[in-house]
Amino acid sequence: MNTKNELKLKDILIEVFDLEDSINSIDDIESIEELCSWDSLNILYLIAACESEFSIVIDLKDYEKINSIQSIKTILEKFTL
Repeated sequence: MNTKNELKLKDILIEVFDLEDSINSIDDIESIEELCSWDSLNILYLIAACESEFSIVIDLKDYEKINSIQSIKTILEKFTL
């Protein structure tokens, strides 16, 4: 994933999970446990935001694979972002 798209993903994560803008990169988020609002509803918001921002459609079978920041990046990389 290139730097431009990592920044877009960071912005999406900040918005969906109501994070502080002071996060320098998504690598600063070491685990999903740091995201207090990581729940099924916010995952749907995350998916919708990613689909909208990157003009993609994430396969339903990939929804259940989203359990970490890295898993999101891996799914997005399938779209050569």
